[in-house]
Amino acid sequence: MKKLLVIPIVIVLLIAFIFVVILLLGGKPFDVDREGDVIKTSTDADELMNTSPFLSFLDGNIESCEWHFQVSHRSGSIFFRTYDYCYSGKVKIKDDRFYSVTANHKWDLYDYEKDCGQSEGDFFKRPLFDVSMIRDDLKSKQLFVCDDVEFTDKGRYYSFLDEENKTLYFYWHAL
Repeated sequence: MKKLLVIPIVIVLLIAFIFVVILLLGGKPFDVDREGDVIKTSTDADELMNTSPFLSFLDGNIESCEWHFQVSHRSGSIFFRTYDYCYSGKVKIKDDRFYSVTANHKWDLYDYEKDCGQSEGDFFKRPLFDVSMIRDDLKSKQLFVCDDVEFTDKGRYYSFLDEENKTLYFYWHAL
């Protein structure tokens, strides 16, 4: 009689062990996050400053902002899935800081068609054009770019300036 009870307990324990191993190795196997899914949207400038080290030059100089944290890339199978994330959004800069940014740095007209075409195989930049929340603004607005590392670190973060609206669009690949 005791042997009959041991067999189901062993089977239940084995199934539980296998499930725990799958969870540990594969993260969340039933997770349905897809590339482009927005995890968080915020208009809190202080939170953005605490989150994004490359925007620190704007600390205290943000009139308003809207930013998003989202899945930029998903790979792997259902049990061994990995995710990459990105931040993207726009920051309306206060007048004094905006004039300083435009006067002290060289901004060149941004060519969306050229940039988008060159990034076909660029793992870090492709989500900028495919899933980021600023992708439509990149296509439709006249934007400017600066190669200064304060604004752009190719392969990590990018900034685009809308001079007409004093707005800085940004994309940051969060590793």
